[in-house]
Amino acid sequence: MSPTEARFRTWLAGFIFPQSKLERIAAEKKRAAQLEAARRLFHRAWSGAHDSPDYDKQHWRELNRALSELGFEW
Repeated sequence: MSPTEARFRTWLAGFIFPQSKLERIAAEKKRAAQLEAARRLFHRAWSGAHDSPDYDKQHWRELNRALSELGFEW
């Protein structure tokens, strides 16, 4: 299925079943809020650790890479 066809099917489903469209929008908003909360937590933890004598930048890079593979984009 092409991206255009997928967008059309999503639009059509939202037109025919408006409740499912509202639920999908609510789920997308919730996911965006969760991603923002995770991003803030990551940066707060990184900022706190940055001045520590035990700070290891490589560990933070590995954590960032692992989170990016799960779909978290900073």
